[in-house]
Amino acid sequence: IDEDCINLLKENLKYFDFDEKFYKIIKEDIFEMDTQNFLKEIENTLGSEIKCDFVISNPPFGIQSIKNADTFFLKKAMEIAEDGIFTMHKASTIE
Repeated sequence: IDEDCINLLKENLKYFDFDEKFYKIIKEDIFEMDTQNFLKEIENTLGSEIKCDFVISNPPFGIQSIKNADTFFLKKAMEIAEDGIFTMHKASTIE
């Protein structure tokens, strides 16, 4: 939900000339996101049932104010990703 990060992502997508129909940027509080509605929205847009090929996320690390928040991000990503999840985590919080 960080506007600066979203703007940087948009610049990078333009730089690599990605067609907007091939990606969706979600600016939403992950703790309130309804993944089923998200998938229905994608289905309505494309006219067929589909999951995302990949989910890229940079979750808050589990050592911040919400313990294990990164785990919640992974669970949400698994609900909508078809082939893979790209995410970053701190090695110190592996347990």
